[in-house]
Amino acid sequence: MTTEKIILAILAPRFPGSLPPGTIRALAVESGESDKALSDDAVLAALNSLAKRGLVAVDVEWDGGVRWGATAEGKKQWILGGQHRLG
Repeated sequence: MTTEKIILAILAPRFPGSLPPGTIRALAVESGESDKALSDDAVLAALNSLAKRGLVAVDVEWDGGVRWGATAEGKKQWILGGQHRLG
């Protein structure tokens, strides 16, 4: 499974909730679904790619913390794509 699909499978079921990138990476690694090592940079690159397509959005909190969540379109695409499950 691609890093982007793994991330969407993590975030879409939590819509409208969001998670910090470190938690997303930890859940992605824990899933065992990736065919390659998931570095922080790889996860951020995938999040940015998904954001450019409107499937996830970033939220900056008042204390400077960053959280990512699926958008309504991301949830829709996840559903239409077969609701990939992890684990």
